[in-house]
Amino acid sequence: MKQVRWGILGCADIAERRIFPAFQEVANGVVAAVATRSGSPRLERIRAAYPPFRVCGYEELLADEAINAVYIPLPNSLHLEWTLKAAKAGKHVLCEKPIVCRSRELSQIKQAAQEHSVHIMEAFACLHSPLYPTIRRLIAEGEIGELRAVEAVFSSPLQSPQSPKLSPEFLGGSIHDVGCYNLLSIRQVTGREPVSVKAYGSFLPSGVDGTVAALLDLGGGIVGYSFSSKDGANHRGLKVIGSRGIITFPKTPNTWGQLEITLARPEGNRIIPLTASNTYAAQLEQMGRCILEGEAPLVSLEESGNNIRAMELLHAAIGSWMSR
Repeated sequence: MKQVRWGILGCADIAERRIFPAFQEVANGVVAAVATRSGSPRLERIRAAYPPFRVCGYEELLADEAINAVYIPLPNSLHLEWTLKAAKAGKHVLCEKPIVCRSRELSQIKQAAQEHSVHIMEAFACLHSPLYPTIRRLIAEGEIGELRAVEAVFSSPLQSPQSPKLSPEFLGGSIHDVGCYNLLSIRQVTGREPVSVKAYGSFLPSGVDGTVAALLDLGGGIVGYSFSSKDGANHRGLKVIGSRGIITFPKTPNTWGQLEITLARPEGNRIIPLTASNTYAAQLEQMGRCILEGEAPLVSLEESGNNIRAMELLHAAIGSWMSR
């Protein structure tokens, strides 16, 4: 089988924890190069655990004609710059979420994809899971009656105040790091975009949003609730409330393996089993098919744009520095 030769820009934590392990399950792609400084402990751990790859500088990696695609796990503030550089170099791009944090920047990415004839996809690995389609099917089949509300919670504390995820310089904060998943879940389950948002946010000493609770008017009498936090205890889950039942999934949407969705109705509860493959491997495989077989990216730039606009509504509702 022909394989996509991937380059990774930056030796980020997610590359070590998720992407390198995922590549061991990918048939149509291989890591050929990593752009990072030599000798970092993380790089040395990765080199010891996985098949060999070349280590080089960022510009050198983009200039390598043998590299077909790049994965970008850099801090949020660097996504636009390096996505555009990669596209200009003729590389297909899989960029970590959020691909950008402002709607006006996404138009530059769309233009670059068209101008350089490359695929650019946001790395929302959870969209490569059967979770959302299964929940949508249950709603469509009337299992919970009329849809009333969707609650999405994702609290994931960070201990280091120096983390880029807590820095305004790197476009950190709870909305961008974990709230984007909540908004995606609410939008995916309902098939609706928020009309308006009311929200409360608390802010960290750095100035970014630490915790945000938001109510989304989705129209048609349907409400979304998002709770995101970078300074609250670990907590995550999805709840879909109807007129005669509730669907509950008590994990992050990126979870895979043998999963369970709980369907609670007046006549009793029912467990719905779900089998999900490694979502990170699935997104790499799908991107490989886009490049090798002409398949359309599962996460379109239009879908990314809708989620970015939802994030902007939350920022405006809490009066964050991003909305000024």
